[in-house]
Amino acid sequence: MKKVLLKIGSLNIPRNRWLDALAVFDEIYIFSFQEEVELSDPHIHYIKFKNGSYRNRILLRLLNKTKLNMKFDVISSFLIFLLRICNLMQLKRIEKMDVGYIHSSYNDFDDSNLLTLLIKTKKRITRAQKETREYYNYLEMSCLKKSYRIIFNANQNVSFFKKKYKRIFENKEILIGLDEDVRKASIVASVIRLPKLSAKDNLVHAVILAGRVLSDKNEPRSGGRLYYIPLIKEYLDAGMVVHLHTGNIIPINGNNPYCELAQENHNFRIEQKLDFETDYENAYKILSQYDVGILHAFIPDTSVFSFDQINIPHRFYEYQIAGVVPLLKKNTNFVLEDIFLTDKNGLLYEDVNEISFEKIKNKQFTNKTFEEYIKLLYPI
Repeated sequence: MKKVLLKIGSLNIPRNRWLDALAVFDEIYIFSFQEEVELSDPHIHYIKFKNGSYRNRILLRLLNKTKLNMKFDVISSFLIFLLRICNLMQLKRIEKMDVGYIHSSYNDFDDSNLLTLLIKTKKRITRAQKETREYYNYLEMSCLKKSYRIIFNANQNVSFFKKKYKRIFENKEILIGLDEDVRKASIVASVIRLPKLSAKDNLVHAVILAGRVLSDKNEPRSGGRLYYIPLIKEYLDAGMVVHLHTGNIIPINGNNPYCELAQENHNFRIEQKLDFETDYENAYKILSQYDVGILHAFIPDTSVFSFDQINIPHRFYEYQIAGVVPLLKKNTNFVLEDIFLTDKNGLLYEDVNEISFEKIKNKQFTNKTFEEYIKLLYPI
């Protein structure tokens, strides 16, 4: 009998990790928004929700205005009902599919919460939860409530969500210590590492991987984690070379502080974005040349700081695979502190001047894979 999975929501970059799920499932159906980039495999099939259609677009726009306010829960619920009515034929076809397992994942801002709520099913739903914020979100809360099994990175994440949504976790199966953000097994096993740049100049080379960086720490959603200027200056003042690999620097009032800093200090270098999706072999080679990797900026009293204290950033896994030691200032992220102390795979510091070749040598890198993750979740 075929083992079939319905995956609800975007696969998230790098999408190729989901090819590992074919070690468990014969067929995978992905229910996502229409702009989802597709994997090319005969056993992976896509069902696209037409979020760009006129009616859906209007309803989604209204839902985005109501979902963050508990006072509008009734309105949010009604808007989801209307979305279901408008897309009933497609949803009925999905509900009639012969799937054995349903997996929903994994951010507060992506398509997975809504699409999970649109489907009516008696099958048990597994929800892997990754990114969120401390404020209320009706879609996130309702999706967690609908799921029977929920996956969190660590105990601190469980406490965060229980404080946020209180009683909805009663009678739920909670799995702790798993992270869907790990990488494809064959990629982890085949990475080629190049010599360190520090061998040429005897300077510690630090890297920041970021899809985008911000120039305003007060940006509502992510300013506290993606505004790197003070942190970069701190590392430069300690005598390091800092490499920023990004595809998008967002200026403020027409000013680009990153380009300005690169012109002032040649030890700060803006590099091209690395492509871990389609050119991963070259991306890991380039990344492996650096000594240490910077995670988030961790700026206190910003909107994202409370979540970043328990979050495992995506770039953590890239650093591990490439043999780059992740850095973490003490008392900024309690989950990563526990991981660093247990697995000896990162460097905790109080003062940036503590970072040295002596401190970062002999670290043990943790290379968990998506194949291991999916087999633990679905031992079938």
